[in-house]
Amino acid sequence: MIDITPRNRRLATAAAAMVLGWTGLHKFILGYLSEGIIILFGSVLLGLVIHPRWVVVTAAIGLVEGVILLRTSDEEFVDRYLTWRKRWF
Repeated sequence: MIDITPRNRRLATAAAAMVLGWTGLHKFILGYLSEGIIILFGSVLLGLVIHPRWVVVTAAIGLVEGVILLRTSDEEFVDRYLTWRKRWF
């Protein structure tokens, strides 16, 4: 059985944001479906329509959010992202 404590969920979300932030995976882990779709489609549109280098923009969003999650305590994480559902940064 997998233990899904706030600490484990915070660390998994931070890791997903830092590694695969351009896909919006970290938003899906938190249950923010519309924000995850925005990042995913933004990456696809920027990468295919404009230029592949523009995916760096959405990757940077994931990296910043990953660092913020790592610097957040478990209590703050629960309050900010699970209770009050802060969606961006």
